[in-house]
Amino acid sequence: MEPFENFDSMADAFSRCNAYSLGEAARLAYTREPNSVSATLADWGFEPPTLLDHRDTQGFVARNDSIILIAFRGTEPRELADWLTDIDARLVAGPGGKVHQGFLGALFDVWWELRAAIDAQQDPAHPRTLWFTGHSLGAALATLATAKLRIEEDKPVAGLYTFGSPRVGDSEFSGRFDVDFRARTFRFVNNRDVVTRIPPRLLGYRHVGVECYFDGDGVFSQSPARWMRFLEEVTITVEAYKELPKNAFDDHSMDRYVALLKSLCP
Repeated sequence: MEPFENFDSMADAFSRCNAYSLGEAARLAYTREPNSVSATLADWGFEPPTLLDHRDTQGFVARNDSIILIAFRGTEPRELADWLTDIDARLVAGPGGKVHQGFLGALFDVWWELRAAIDAQQDPAHPRTLWFTGHSLGAALATLATAKLRIEEDKPVAGLYTFGSPRVGDSEFSGRFDVDFRARTFRFVNNRDVVTRIPPRLLGYRHVGVECYFDGDGVFSQSPARWMRFLEEVTITVEAYKELPKNAFDDHSMDRYVALLKSLCP
């Protein structure tokens, strides 16, 4: 089965098969070879993509008969530490509240190219629904891109599915975002994925969307009770994050996310 074979382009609530499809797209965004990205998307039924690539920001925009797909590439967990220890970690004015300055700057690096690609691939005579996805840093960029379109431009977005996302903004941003788009935002967390606990809540950061959780046995739940996942509330300081052993990031693997997501859409 191809990843987008059972994708529901008109879904207005959580879709297990859409989660799997968008997880595969988030994984594909890591591919460095443009021809490989284009070939895989063609196998999935998409037209040739527009590739986004500027400094720390990479991704693609592609369309098929029913959707426009935007996927942002993530980064290695260790590299995220650099985003937390310099001036980029400050909260600055963003769409709907204050957001991480480094994440916002990375989005701005490709924003106008992204907007042009979306407009070019949309067809008023054959409108397509718009879907965002990403893993790790890519999840943060997908969240901010969705916020800018929804909050600043009042543009229609069909859904946002993220995987292993760090926190993006403050409580004002989170509240404004969730009022507008919580019902269509699904933020996946795999067990003890430590990236989902940075930047720390102590610095004012909060998550957005509906949490979709896989426990250590791969059992899936939405918005699980706190007693089922108390580690979500564990505070990880920047210093502690930098000192974590390599195996502490096993649950952050996009390959692991995809394997779990595939079990949701047999």
